[in-house]
Amino acid sequence: MLSTSLQRLIAFALVPGLIFFALPAYRAGNDPLVLTGAAAALSLCLLTVSLPRIRGSALHLILPLGLIMLVQLLALGANSLGCAPPVAAATAADLSAQQWFPCTLRFGNSLYALLQTWVVIASGLLGFAVAGRVPVGRFNALLVFAALLFGGLGAVRIVFDPLVLPDSAGFVNPNSLSTLLVVGLLCWMQQSSGPVIDHLRSGRFTAVTGPLLLGLLLVVALVMTQSRLGMFVGLCACGLLVLVELGRRMTRYQLLHLATLLVVLALAVVALQAVAWINQVGDIHGSLLSRLSIYEQGAQLWLKGIVFGVGGGTFEVVLPVVNTDPVLAEKLWTKAHSTYLALYIEQGIFGLIVHLYAFAAVVLILLGEWWRRRSSAAGLGLVIVFAIGAHSVFDFSMEIPGVAASVAAVLGAILHSGLAATDGPEAALEPDV
Repeated sequence: MLSTSLQRLIAFALVPGLIFFALPAYRAGNDPLVLTGAAAALSLCLLTVSLPRIRGSALHLILPLGLIMLVQLLALGANSLGCAPPVAAATAADLSAQQWFPCTLRFGNSLYALLQTWVVIASGLLGFAVAGRVPVGRFNALLVFAALLFGGLGAVRIVFDPLVLPDSAGFVNPNSLSTLLVVGLLCWMQQSSGPVIDHLRSGRFTAVTGPLLLGLLLVVALVMTQSRLGMFVGLCACGLLVLVELGRRMTRYQLLHLATLLVVLALAVVALQAVAWINQVGDIHGSLLSRLSIYEQGAQLWLKGIVFGVGGGTFEVVLPVVNTDPVLAEKLWTKAHSTYLALYIEQGIFGLIVHLYAFAAVVLILLGEWWRRRSSAAGLGLVIVFAIGAHSVFDFSMEIPGVAASVAAVLGAILHSGLAATDGPEAALEPDV
């Protein structure tokens, strides 16, 4: 093992750089070669950073994560052995038979999906490991800074594109960017609520100008994504954070003012969307019809791989085979626009259940930690899980490596207090102090 000082250097320099800045970018986070390099670098970090001892309750999270990797490894191995139906015209592709064995359709897609899963798990492990030495607040600050950076790039693209930024800058779509901004906004609220309230109580109103300006910039960047789903989920998540976590720190008078602020923000978002609808900014009707058509075509794939699916990352391969909508045939649809639907199609009912098992395990661990200690970090983690879970019903932001890895790193750091079997001073230390 390396020295403690070198471990800290790696943790502060390489890990945040990979997770919060290199991966979220569109070209970096979705390029197979860059993702492979990131996976290798994260693996190297795991070899140099010592993981703390874990409690027995961690088995409920380790087991489903291990099964997820196993299912994707089996699919990758089956594909490499030639266990794959041909992909061509609909008449030439033998997809009518049920795929009980985990066969995939393309080796490259399954390999990419496996690397993506490993990057997310490795990011969570690194967040878990580094949280023993670094407060969760620093992770939150990094994610807030990354959200501001990419939110600013997204705003510049909307205002000046294509005069300023090339096509390689930015995210896959506004919904993916809105997910990162929502998580950043939640981290900002949890991080700044205590100091802001203290300053207001003591009458130091100028001291809250900076934090409030930071939050305003996040809100503006979120609105400028024009992601209706992202703004709706963000508003619900902010309100939930007030109820779950921030309410216990405030008087009723302060809570009423914050709730009023959320209502005003909600009305502003609704007004902006109404103006966009009247002026026909964005093809709202076309976007809705496209999603419904994707779900309809995707439903035809449900019986193609009941148990193990048709292989991780192969939605873009199987959709053209069954698609009958000429509108969808005009371009390549790489995602199902619903993470749960994509999991069922690509990894079958077993893969979907295992993912939901891991999702539920995270919720139960965080809920238990919040109930026992009223941990501020655990409350934040619960709301983040709610936000990404709700957003994933109609979008695929958590299938973007950078977004998923960033959220996993923060959740890994938050889970440290609930899973690490620490002795001595660390055991009683509130992780967000």
